[in-house]
Amino acid sequence: FTMTRNRAERRHHMARLKKSAAVIALQAMEAKKHQVFAFVLPVFVLVGCVGIDAIIMVPAYRKFVQKHAMRIKGK
Repeated sequence: FTMTRNRAERRHHMARLKKSAAVIALQAMEAKKHQVFAFVLPVFVLVGCVGIDAIIMVPAYRKFVQKHAMRIKGK
């Protein structure tokens, strides 16, 4: 009887490990996304110093980011 209980416990533990691993992977993806944004935004700003395009781009870009953030949160 103790063996079957241990097996059930082990299975439960594995499921929890898998879940936590998935959560960690998701967080890593989110962090990577933020790094990409942090890298891309200064590039946009630099381009903006040269041309007027960025003045048009930045608000649209921010709106785009917000829309995606909402979609990610909604999921």
